[in-house]
Amino acid sequence: MRLVLLGQSLITHDLRAIPWPDRVRLAERLGDADAVFTDLEVTLQGAGIPTREGTFLHTAPPSVLNCLSDLGIGLLGLANNHAWDLGTEGLLATRAACLAQGFTVAGTGADIDAAFAPGIRTTPHGRVGLVAFAAGKIPAAIGPGRCRWLVHWSAWPGPYRPGGAWPW
Repeated sequence: MRLVLLGQSLITHDLRAIPWPDRVRLAERLGDADAVFTDLEVTLQGAGIPTREGTFLHTAPPSVLNCLSDLGIGLLGLANNHAWDLGTEGLLATRAACLAQGFTVAGTGADIDAAFAPGIRTTPHGRVGLVAFAAGKIPAAIGPGRCRWLVHWSAWPGPYRPGGAWPW
C-alpha cells in the first residue's frame, strides 16, 4: 500500500482558480497513492458565527473540497485549533460537507463517540484507519470538558490513548 501524508491544508481559496506550474504533475503523483491524508486547517463557510477575528479566523468556501479531491486527497483530519472558528454549527457543517464529498474524516463529530471514531477508508490494497486529535493552542471554549465535538489529546479515552491498541 502506498500512503502519502501531507501537512496541514490551511487553504482559504480554491487553488484551481489561479493556474500554477506543476499542479497537474502534483495531482498525478498523489493519484498514484492508495490514500492521501491532510489536515483541513479551516472551517467551511456557510454555517456558524465567527469565534475569532482577523488573521486568526481561518475559513474557506466549500469549493476547496473539490480542489483537495482533484489533487487526490481522500483522508482529512478535522481536529485542530481552527475547527471551532465558526462555532459548533460550522464544525458540524464542515464535517457533513466533507463526508458528503466522499472524504474519510476523523476528529470531530456531533457527539464524543463520533469525534473519537476512526475514519476507515478501503483501498484496493487494504484498509487505512485515521484518528485525529488537537493539541496546543486550543481556545478555552473548546477545551476538554467544555465541548465534546472536537477531540483534544487530554480527553483521549484510556485504552485508545495514543500508543495504545486500536480496534482495527
